[in-house]
Amino acid sequence: MTRIPCRSTAARGIMRPRQTFPKAAVRKHKIILESITQEKKKLRIAISFETKPPPGYTFIPAGNPEFTNGCKELCRKDGYKVYTVSTTPHQRVHDLSQHVHRIGYHFPSVVVASICMERGFFLSSSGRVVAYQNQRPDQIQGNKSASSEQSQETINAEARDAIKDLFPNIPTKDLNQIVKTAFKKVRQPSRLHSLLTVMSRENVGLGQQPSFH
Repeated sequence: MTRIPCRSTAARGIMRPRQTFPKAAVRKHKIILESITQEKKKLRIAISFETKPPPGYTFIPAGNPEFTNGCKELCRKDGYKVYTVSTTPHQRVHDLSQHVHRIGYHFPSVVVASICMERGFFLSSSGRVVAYQNQRPDQIQGNKSASSEQSQETINAEARDAIKDLFPNIPTKDLNQIVKTAFKKVRQPSRLHSLLTVMSRENVGLGQQPSFH
């Protein structure tokens, strides 16, 4: 009798060896992806239908985006309220009409002064924003000769006295910051005069003092 080999045994003889896969390396560091978004601080803005600014504010006519944007950003940073001035004949009309009839802004006078000093502007007698480079050469030369005789300490002292006189409640921190950034001797001269012009116009220096919180 012939013996027939078991099929299972034969199958085992031709079975392929199991494939081995390398183990994934264990990471020593955990990767975390986060979406970080910094929300921009809101600008406090209101509509005004009066060209005369409220106490402590200065009217800036439209027409100089660099200056008004600088004032807006500083107001946004420090939490000051900005008034959009519109001459629309009807206060309750659609917002589009208010934008069409917008003629300027009421900014805090201390903000206007700071931007004037930092960016080289001053306010003309008519209230227009003018760059220092638009002055006549004889005016600039006269200002340079007058200011060259003053030391930085003298300029700072005069600036502090002038600001404190107009803004008696201004915090010391804000006062020092304005003097530090706005009254460098190497910058454009006659800044103290320009600051006084800005701060004293529109009744700011006549007893109607802005409040500092």
